[in-house]
Amino acid sequence: ESIPVDYRVSNNEDEIDVKQNSKTDQASSIQTSEIKVYRMTAGALTDKHQQAVGVLKNIELIGNGAKDHGFFNAIPDIDGTFRRYLSFIEYEGKYYPSLALKAVSKYLDQDLSLGFGQTGVESVNLGQALSIPVDYTGKLLLNYRGPAETIQHVSYTDLIHRRADPKLFEDKIVLVGITALAVYDIRV
Repeated sequence: ESIPVDYRVSNNEDEIDVKQNSKTDQASSIQTSEIKVYRMTAGALTDKHQQAVGVLKNIELIGNGAKDHGFFNAIPDIDGTFRRYLSFIEYEGKYYPSLALKAVSKYLDQDLSLGFGQTGVESVNLGQALSIPVDYTGKLLLNYRGPAETIQHVSYTDLIHRRADPKLFEDKIVLVGITALAVYDIRV
């Protein structure tokens, strides 16, 4: 029904080509995905979460066709292992969801909201009933559920040649992307 498309945010101004990717253009490409702040207590600490200085958009043909967007940045721990996941990021004073969070939000048809308190992020919410457990920076602890290939991969070739069982995709969130080692997309 709704297909969120990914983008990457940058914390390095040198990585952003300002001539081809103006800040207005960057922000307009992800406006549809802004998260609302529902609670900000007096003396709220709002500088502990991840902030971006720019947006590296998807190719125009894909980005313009998307109804929603979400970033896919990941920050490893000091030993290179990914144990925490950024649920949102701030860019120019607004808050934007990760691709996974946006996909779940659309799948459940629930709005996203953030709550800040005196120690930082207090909550990331899907609707009024579901609060996602995050730390004071807005990161959630990853739970790797089983060994490699626990989450089934289906080859795009098998999909387009109708060799994949359509029931595999019923009532599921399906992510389409590259998983080749050469693009460093398979991580621990």
